[in-house]
Amino acid sequence: MNSALYDTILRYLATVDVDLHSTLCCVSEKDSRSQFSKVLLKLDEFWTHLDVEKTLEFLKGIQYYNTVTSRIEKSLEDLPSISFGNETLTGRLLKAIDDRSFAETPILLRDYQKELCEKAMGGMNTIIAAPTGSGKTVVAVNIIKSHLDRNRISGRMAKVLFMTPNTVILDQQADCLRKFLGHRYQVDFN
Repeated sequence: MNSALYDTILRYLATVDVDLHSTLCCVSEKDSRSQFSKVLLKLDEFWTHLDVEKTLEFLKGIQYYNTVTSRIEKSLEDLPSISFGNETLTGRLLKAIDDRSFAETPILLRDYQKELCEKAMGGMNTIIAAPTGSGKTVVAVNIIKSHLDRNRISGRMAKVLFMTPNTVILDQQADCLRKFLGHRYQVDFN
């Protein structure tokens, strides 16, 4: 991909996370969509390295971004640069914005649905069998959300594979997953 932004991301990552940089470099140069998808899949990892001040300093070294970086710096002048351990105020603000960007739809479970979740939530492999219309999908969404949230909090990437026997059911399940998880996680189905 002949994109200045993608190349800049790669150069920046080479300075902060060699493994992530190597992963992104393994993508075919001919398939720009594949490269963009790879960046999106690793966005959480990239986000952990984002420090506004360091990023601006890095981008200043690239003439292509001179105008943009000077405008951003001017807009950030009013924000105090207070340090909280390893975090800066702007970093904390960006995280707060990310955390509150989308409204979450609460998952309300009945008592029997909570019981169906217990073993899976405890980390055990589980098969859930219940009658049609009993809310198995909502139970699955609750388990998936718990798994993704635990990994997100610990800084690990997580993926979930949800298999169905046909595309009609797949569409229904994807809609339900998007309803409850789309505020925070990407729901993709093929």
